[in-house]
Amino acid sequence: MSACISPSESHLDAPPDQAETSLALRLVELTQEGLPLLEDPWSWLAEQLGLSVESTLDLLKRLQA
Repeated sequence: MSACISPSESHLDAPPDQAETSLALRLVELTQEGLPLLEDPWSWLAEQLGLSVESTLDLLKRLQA
């Protein structure tokens, strides 16, 4: 039997490319002392990274895996 993985889940297991690694390092730099006390810190973080909020949260999920 073979397992079926949806495309949206398969990217979570893929090795990071150089651009994603650079973004991940920048994300760590921006958050190592905690998130800023803003109404929407995720939007601030996404803006700093040049990503959408959804892409930023996806990156965080991949880093936690």
